[in-house]
Amino acid sequence: MIKYLKPQTITIYLPEDAGNKLLSRARLHKAVDWTADEPDVVRIYRPFWPVEQQKNVVVRKSNEIAGLVHPILVYADIIATGDSRNLEAARMLYEQYIAEHIRED
Repeated sequence: MIKYLKPQTITIYLPEDAGNKLLSRARLHKAVDWTADEPDVVRIYRPFWPVEQQKNVVVRKSNEIAGLVHPILVYADIIATGDSRNLEAARMLYEQYIAEHIRED
């Protein structure tokens, strides 16, 4: 969304029925002996929201990009890493896409 970092880990939220199609098309394979301590390249999660509601996510006031999750989820994912460069990217993402939706009482 902000093109600030080249990710070390790619996170994909994908419905279960589309997983095998992605694995074969992208020539990926499931890790058999993966542990949380090992670096990984692609993490695939099932969406926890109704996928049919998300056709396009507005990431700029005038542009829509199909297939991207909401900026708040991206923000949460990169904040969770605790990495200093990711935290800087999260700050930039917050300023560009999230802050305008948060009001002070």
